[in-house]
Amino acid sequence: MLIPMFWKKFAAIFLSIFFLSLVIATSAQAQTDSDYFDTKLHTTVTVNETGSSRIKHEFIIANKTPTTYISQYGLKISSADLKNITIVSDGKAVEPEIVSTKAGQQSGPGQTSIGITFPDKIVGEGKTRKFTISYTNPNAAVISGSVLEVTLPPQANPQDYSSYRITLITPDKFGGPIRTTPKNLTFTAQGNQVITSFDRGGERGTFALFGSIQLFDLDLSYHLNNPTNNPGITQIALPPDTTFQKMHYHQLDPRPEKIELDADGNWIATYQLPASTDTVVNLNATVLLTLEPNLKIPIPKPTQSLLESQDYWPVNHPDIKELAQKYTTAKDINDFVVNTLSYNTAMAFNAPERLGAIEALNNPDQVVCQEFTDLFVTLARSAGVYSRRATGYAHSQNSELRPLSLVEDILHSWPEYFDPAQQRWIPIDPTWENTTGGVDYFHQLDLNHIVFAINGQNSITPHPAGSYKEQDSAQKTVYVEFGTHFPEEKLSFVFNLTPQKILGINIPGRYLLQISNNIGQAYYHLPLNIQTSTTNLVIKNNPKEITALLPFQTIEIPLVFENNSSWLPIHDTIELKIADDFQKFNITTSPQLQLNLSFYQEHYYLVMAGGAIFVTLIAGSLLVFRRKK
Repeated sequence: MLIPMFWKKFAAIFLSIFFLSLVIATSAQAQTDSDYFDTKLHTTVTVNETGSSRIKHEFIIANKTPTTYISQYGLKISSADLKNITIVSDGKAVEPEIVSTKAGQQSGPGQTSIGITFPDKIVGEGKTRKFTISYTNPNAAVISGSVLEVTLPPQANPQDYSSYRITLITPDKFGGPIRTTPKNLTFTAQGNQVITSFDRGGERGTFALFGSIQLFDLDLSYHLNNPTNNPGITQIALPPDTTFQKMHYHQLDPRPEKIELDADGNWIATYQLPASTDTVVNLNATVLLTLEPNLKIPIPKPTQSLLESQDYWPVNHPDIKELAQKYTTAKDINDFVVNTLSYNTAMAFNAPERLGAIEALNNPDQVVCQEFTDLFVTLARSAGVYSRRATGYAHSQNSELRPLSLVEDILHSWPEYFDPAQQRWIPIDPTWENTTGGVDYFHQLDLNHIVFAINGQNSITPHPAGSYKEQDSAQKTVYVEFGTHFPEEKLSFVFNLTPQKILGINIPGRYLLQISNNIGQAYYHLPLNIQTSTTNLVIKNNPKEITALLPFQTIEIPLVFENNSSWLPIHDTIELKIADDFQKFNITTSPQLQLNLSFYQEHYYLVMAGGAIFVTLIAGSLLVFRRKK
C-alpha cells in the first residue's frame, strides 16, 4: 500500500477504494483534494464475448494553485486477479508498483494495489496531468447463461470529482441494458457492440443488467429416513413459485401422498414412510427467474405472525428494540446491517453454527449470510416491517465478492420484506451488498437467487433442499446448471366426482370433486364452471375459481346438488369445465325438503342413514334365519 505524502511544493494523492476514492493529507491543516485539484475521470469497461473485461480509467487532474502538483498516485481494486496492468502518463509508459493480496480471514477479500510515481513535475496553476490506468479484470462483468451483469462498486468520495463518466461497451447479443443503477443513461448500438453511457457514476455504484430472464436446471435429492418399527409420515419443502420465480417439475419420484401450499407460500410434499426404511426423493426441475413480477401468482398476505419473535429473531430484546426505534424503514435497516456486519470468508467454508441476531451484533466479524439475514429480519419485525427469510441457491462465479455458505451444497440465505405500496414481497441481499463493497442489492435483486424454502411462520422450518442428507454424509444433493428452455405445457387435468357416504351408503346430492394436475407446473386463478342440464338444479358451495393448483396436486372440493322441483332425489347431469378441459357426470340430487326445512336439512342425512341401517339389519336377520332353517 502506498502512503500518501504532502509537501509544501507538491501533493501525493492516494486512491484507496473498493473502486475509486481520492484522499489527500496535509501537514498544516485539514484540506480536501478538491481544494488543490480539479479532477475529472472517465472509466470505460469493454466486455468481450467470454465476459472478460478491459477497464480503462482516464484521469485529467488540473492544479488549482501555483505550488502544488502530483508526484504519486495509488489505486486499490477489490480483486487479486488483475492482468496486463499498464500506466500511461502524458503519452509515456510508466512502470507501476503492484501488490496483490489473496482473500483470507485476516486480509478480507482479495485486492490489488497499483502505485504510480510520476517521473516528471507538472507545476503551475491551471496545468493538467493526463494519465490512464488500464487492466483486465475478470470480476467486473459476469456472464450467467443468457444474462450479462456489469458491476462497478461506488466511489468513496464522489464529491472530489468535478466530472465522473462511465462507458460500458458490451456484445450486442445480450441486447441493451434492462436494469441499471444509476438510471440516467444513454445507449446506442454500433456494429456488434452496445455502448451504454452514464454522465455521472452512482453513489451506490454502477450496475447494468443485460437480459431480463434466466433459466436454471435443478437436480435435487431428499434423503428421508424412518428408523422406527412403525410406518411414519414426513414432509419436505419443494422449490415453489414466487413473484419472481416460476417452476416446472420434469420428474418427482416418488410422488408424494399430497402437495399443499402453506402460509408462507411453500410447496409442502407429504410422504408416508414404511417402517425401518430409507427413501430418496429425486426432483428434476427447471426454474425461470424474471426481473418483472409475475402478477398471476397469489401473494400470501402478511399477518401478525410475521412480526413476532422466533428462535434467532429476538424481536423484543432491549438492544433490538433500541435499534428499531432508530432504523425504522427497510432501507435504513438494510444499510445498518450492511455497514455493521463483516462477512467472514473463512467461517463460510466450515459449516458455521447459526448465531442469530443478538450474537451477530455481539460478534459482527464472525458472521456469514444467515446472520445478515437474521439481523435484518429481527430489526425489521421489531420496527413493524413484515419480514421473512428465503433460503436456497444463489449462482456465483466469484466466491469472494458473492459468497455462498453451507459447504456441501453451497446454499445461501437472504431476507424479504413486504412492501405495502406494491403489495408484494421484495427480496434483498445485504450479504452481497457488504461483500461487493456497496453494490446495490436492495433496490434490485439479480437473476441468480433461487428460492428453495421460505421461513416466515417459523425461523427454522421448513428446511430447504440440501438439508436432507444421510447422517454424516458429505454427498452433494443439490446440482444446478444453466437451462436453455422452459416448457410451456398444455393444461391437463383429471376430474373425479364421487358421492359422499355414511356407513357405506351414498348421500343424495352430496359429492366430492377431485381435480388432479397432471403436469409439473402450477396454475393460478383457473375458472371453474359447472353447467347443469336443467334450471331446477341448485349448486351449493360452488367455487367460481381455483386459486392455485400445484404440480401433481389433487385438490378436493365438496359440492351439494339440490333440486327445487321434487321432494324426492332425482337423477341429473352436470358438466365440469376448467379452462379447455371438461367432463360430464351423472348425479343424484337431494330433494327440495332440505331447502325449506332447516331442521330437516340438518338431520335429513342421519334419518336416511338410520333408515338404511334398519333395513340392512332386517335383511341381514332374514338371511341368518334362512341359513338357520
